[in-house]
Amino acid sequence: MAYLRDRDGVGEILEVILDHNPLLEIEEVEFARVLSNAGIETVGDLRDAPGTLVSHLAFPDSVIIELKQFLPLSALGPARTKERASRSSSQSIDASSRSDSVSRRKKRNGKPKGGDEQLAALTAGRKVRNLQFQLHSAELPKSVTSTFGTFELGKQKFISSTVWGERNPVYLKKHKFNNVKLKDLIIIRIFEVNRKKKPPKLVGLCAFTISELAENVDTTLSLGLYSPTKDGSISGKMVEGASVRVQHFLLYRVLLPDKYYDPLVKILTEPKFTVCVYLEKLVEETGADVAQYLVHVLTHHSKMHLYLDNWIERELSRSDDTAVLFRGDSLGIKAFDVFLSWIGKDYLTETLASHVKRVVDEDLRCELEEIKLEKNDRLRANFDNFLGEANKITSSIFSSDYDAPAEFCYLFGVLTSLVMEKFPYKLEVSVIAINGFLFLRFFVPALMSPALHGLWEGHLAPGPAGTLNLLARVVQKLANMNLFDRDREPHLHLLNDFLREQQREISLFVGKLAERKVRKDTLASMRRVPDPSLDITNELVELMNVMDANRGWWEQHKEVPEIGKMLRALRKVKGLESRLAMQL
Repeated sequence: MAYLRDRDGVGEILEVILDHNPLLEIEEVEFARVLSNAGIETVGDLRDAPGTLVSHLAFPDSVIIELKQFLPLSALGPARTKERASRSSSQSIDASSRSDSVSRRKKRNGKPKGGDEQLAALTAGRKVRNLQFQLHSAELPKSVTSTFGTFELGKQKFISSTVWGERNPVYLKKHKFNNVKLKDLIIIRIFEVNRKKKPPKLVGLCAFTISELAENVDTTLSLGLYSPTKDGSISGKMVEGASVRVQHFLLYRVLLPDKYYDPLVKILTEPKFTVCVYLEKLVEETGADVAQYLVHVLTHHSKMHLYLDNWIERELSRSDDTAVLFRGDSLGIKAFDVFLSWIGKDYLTETLASHVKRVVDEDLRCELEEIKLEKNDRLRANFDNFLGEANKITSSIFSSDYDAPAEFCYLFGVLTSLVMEKFPYKLEVSVIAINGFLFLRFFVPALMSPALHGLWEGHLAPGPAGTLNLLARVVQKLANMNLFDRDREPHLHLLNDFLREQQREISLFVGKLAERKVRKDTLASMRRVPDPSLDITNELVELMNVMDANRGWWEQHKEVPEIGKMLRALRKVKGLESRLAMQL
């Protein structure tokens, strides 16, 4: 701590104290009052003050000893060394009498602050394990050429995309599981598919428990596949020449009781969202992936809609070019996407799930490209089939305004109001902006990957998958208020009449959402729990660890008061976690 010897300021003195005693609970304002009462103005004055501070803060003996080590006597100058040494000697109190004095003060106040008592309180902390898991690839018998894979953990099931014509397919399907248990079982299955309507055939499967995985190290495993029994469970016979390759990282950590993270939550959710604004800059410079953690934490504390309100206003102030408005890959854009997907999960299911199921079950011929038609296909019949599906999908979306979550309507109302204020003569700008979030980032991805968005379970045959992809393209054109190019996509230009008819409907639908009045205080009083199984403290710690990994970047901005507070709170929490990890 030599670099702090001649610095002034409460913040620097408090940093020294907290570095030596992370269990100390004290705010900067309270500490300033204590220092003033003790006559301490600089870090150097701490050398003379441990006895005085004890009377105010009830430091344990171990901390008093550490305080005496902050400034070596030689660092104070030869003229004052003897005097200070003498003064220090006169201030040295018998350890037992100091302990008695501190104990009496604790009993009098009824609020013990010593390290032992605080450490005892920390034993309410808990251990958690988070798993990052990837079904990477497979090696299969020569007779198997087209496959997809699934992996399950508990009630969660994930399906890879189908790889056609590859005996050694690469799936690269990755997912994260929070708060897993050692007894949890992961099951991997590989299915063979064909382009006909036959159901997928189970080639082989394997299973293992979390307890079999190494902790806190990136690991790649090659696992042999077993033949399935008639009911789909594992037999004792292995499939010759069949295996899967998986990659995983099992993170083990300890979490403090929730109250110890409250200062960080308070800083993150302050009205100006200063730390979040700087977090946007960090993501822009480093590519850190924090959007999901930030959305989960702010939503849990009913602050996410206020952060996005703040972000929309700042985004509009940065650009006068409507062509680049709300475009790109910033933290604000990502957070908006994650928030809509998370809050709107039930809304998406109610609006589209039944239509996706019908497309898959009926498997109507909807191919419109003549070169891809099968022997018995008729282009006109296919066109009518597809137009019928497009009408049903768009009608379901455009009649869902009353089902849309209140947060959607609030944010689209704010966006419309602020956009019209800045571009009063460009009425279409707000509609296109809302279309970008609601259609291009919400409905379209769900139609293209229904399994990923909870709209379908199982494999999609080529026919239904192609129909859903074409429906997604039609919705995409509607959102962008564009038509299909006759020269580039001649087989789709006949859909332009349908697009022209629906352009008015999409504008009316977006207008209804934006005009539905939702008060800010109404949303603030709502306690959204989109996923009750989500461990919010775990999500906060994930966010905190990303911030801590970039501590050097934050140090460059610590002159900003909120950043300084955040760094001190972060340092204290990390110290507490280290102490707790040694105890558990």
